[in-house]
Parts: sequence; C-alpha cells; structure tokens
Amino acid sequence: MSVVTRMEPIIEDECRRRAPGEVCDFRIVVDDRPGQPSNAFQTLDGSGHPIIAFTIPLIPEAKNVDQLAFIMPNDAAHHIADQTP
Repeated sequence: MSVVTRMEPIIEDECRRRAPGEVCDFRIVVDDRPGQPSNAFQTLDGSGHPIIAFTIPLIPEAKNVDQLAFIMPNDAAHHIADQTP
C-alpha cells in the first residue's frame, strides 16, 4: 500500500472533523519543476482544493515510507489550521 493510499483518507477525515464545511478533498502531487529544493508543502489549486506537494529531491532523501507518511499529515495540518475558525 502506498503512502498516499494509506494516508489520504486519514488526513481527509481529520480535516472534515476539525474544519467542517471546508474543502478537504486533498490532491497529492509530485512537484517536478526543475531546480526545486527538497521540500513538501501545501497550497490550494485555482478552485480552492487543497494540494500537498512533494518535490522530487525530497523523495529519495526519505529514509523510508514512514518518513513520507509523517510529512504528509504535517502539511495537511497547515491547511486544516488555516481553515479552522
């Protein structure tokens, strides 16, 4: 089971619990723009849906899938905190 398959339902459920009525349909992407540093971040797309992005350099730096699984909800928490009154 991939990190995204495992973690996406969990972070979406937590978002709905903590920020009812907000958009919690996360899209998980790999930021493949050249020259990006090792990073993960959250942002919104043009229609207000949350995105969690991992840059390509970050992925091989992770020692295992558990590290990536730790990063994803951390970035989701930033979105949830921004949406919570």
